[in-house]
Amino acid sequence: MIEGTAEAGSPRAPESATKGFGELEAEVIRTGRCTECRACVDLCAADGPEALELDLGTFTFDSDRCTSCGLCYAVCPEVPWAWEDLLDRYDASASEIGHTRFLTSAVTRSAPIKERSADGGIASSLLWYLLDTGQIDAAVLSRNGGVLGPNLFVARTREEILQATGLRAGRGASLATGAGVVTNLDTIAFLRTLHKKDPTSQDRLAIVGTPCQTYTVRRMQQIGVAPAMRINTVLGLFCYEALPFNKVQWQRFEEATGLHMEDISKVQMREELVLTMKDGRTKRVDLDTASLLAAANCLRCTDFTSRFADVSLGAVGSDTGFTTVVVRTEHGRTLFDTALEAGYLTEWTALFDESGRARLESRIRERLAEQTRRKVELAQRSGTKPRD
Repeated sequence: MIEGTAEAGSPRAPESATKGFGELEAEVIRTGRCTECRACVDLCAADGPEALELDLGTFTFDSDRCTSCGLCYAVCPEVPWAWEDLLDRYDASASEIGHTRFLTSAVTRSAPIKERSADGGIASSLLWYLLDTGQIDAAVLSRNGGVLGPNLFVARTREEILQATGLRAGRGASLATGAGVVTNLDTIAFLRTLHKKDPTSQDRLAIVGTPCQTYTVRRMQQIGVAPAMRINTVLGLFCYEALPFNKVQWQRFEEATGLHMEDISKVQMREELVLTMKDGRTKRVDLDTASLLAAANCLRCTDFTSRFADVSLGAVGSDTGFTTVVVRTEHGRTLFDTALEAGYLTEWTALFDESGRARLESRIRERLAEQTRRKVELAQRSGTKPRD
């Protein structure tokens, strides 16, 4: 049920998202799709306008307060057309691992990046190239925030990009449907805060994120939620699950493994969780054990390879010290090729086996498909009924 109110608010300058509460009402609320998860209400309140309320199944919408930012629509997990539109736009159902223009294994040619990286350092190398060539002004990344886990921040220099290398732990409140679609609410909140601090900014941005983060950016871009349209490059990370992000989960991790997070220097998600300790030892944790520590919505996600990214990156499928690279879009292919030509990185085949590209691609594809199937199976055990 929807009620109107004539109460006047103090609206910010109007924005220009292509869909908002009117479409949410027509497509979700009045059609009975709404599950009253409150994501639209909570994000509206957190963003400032407080144009939307929900009480005992009844929505109250204040059009005077609404800024047409589109957040309520972008965050809704029950919008019927959004998932299918993104699948089509990025050809994400082309295979188990999504659309692939090019598969390879590569390593950075930068000593400072390699020293700090958990694997091949390709994400940082591509960001350095984009920054050096003036294609971006900044990148939205995660850096270690201590016991509570990584925090999103804006990196504007090479050194700030280096702060994001190493620990690959995820965090953030998320929202999942029964079909394995997960929206990362922390990413939305951070990007909206960035926009409100400087609504007129023209900075061109890149973002590095897990599958739920890359999907969230694409949902925001889908209907023009600021500042997502200024993100011109999306680098996705392979993700079986996010690692613990609060103190209780850290404690559970320690109890389950006998390891202490303060003793860990690097985290690699391969066919198992590989932990490099500060004293040089290597510890391995099987993914089923690690999955006991993930949040419920994280367990319901079915995307291992970040199917909506321009370029997806991770360790699975590559030798130790290298990064698997899945190029998905035309922009991603241009980015990888020009960074390679400019000497920011080099391919495994160039170092070891020029004639072995077909075998390498086959191995990568097989390993990624295997991990994707494992993640889908985990999601199904958690109640997900995956769509394509």
